[in-house]
Amino acid sequence: MANTIVVTVPLKVKRIAGRVLVLAPPDLDMPIDDCLDRKALTTIATAFHWQAELDSGKYRTRMHMAQSKGINRRAMQRQLRLVYLDPYIIRRLLDGRQPSGFSIYRVMETLPLNWEEQRKAYGFTSSSYHQTNRRNN
Repeated sequence: MANTIVVTVPLKVKRIAGRVLVLAPPDLDMPIDDCLDRKALTTIATAFHWQAELDSGKYRTRMHMAQSKGINRRAMQRQLRLVYLDPYIIRRLLDGRQPSGFSIYRVMETLPLNWEEQRKAYGFTSSSYHQTNRRNN
């Protein structure tokens, strides 16, 4: 026992998209690729792509687009709500820093238009907003 070495490493356990991940401290200089919620990011990107197609006139209506793509109209409408998602929340998702338990499906069902309400509803607090901005500047 006299030769035992104890190493303490500050880690955080987080559930993302149904997976349990062990995360390093935020000040550790390492890639965060494993923390990305790829499903959420893909779903958001698709919504912006669809909106661009609508804006360009490629499709006359959302219904026409849904029929052309073979997608349920209501599901498409829910996903298109994501174009109103707070850019700060999108940035946090891109940084792999979404709150534990974050669900893009919950966002699509209950998306408030007010960005501050979105941050509160989905666990992106104002204090974490300022901390992240300080770190990025």
